[in-house]
Amino acid sequence: MSLIDAQLKAILVCPCPHHADLDEDEAASQLVCTHCHLGFEVRDGIPIMMLEESVVSDAYQPEKCGAADAVPTVANGETSS
Repeated sequence: MSLIDAQLKAILVCPCPHHADLDEDEAASQLVCTHCHLGFEVRDGIPIMMLEESVVSDAYQPEKCGAADAVPTVANGETSS
């Protein structure tokens, strides 16, 4: 089962300057950027596509993001030190 409507997924891209495609991570209920690996939560079928609300995972590559200054300093739910 898809997290979001297929037509919506077809037009969505990562909000970072590279505007890369997004893959679905159904287990995490996220859309994940194929370029920088930021995650974007999907709540009730609605993707939250704001960089400030993005989810930083271990796979995140800030050097590829181009908007790393807008990305939160929280990784996997824990504040970075």
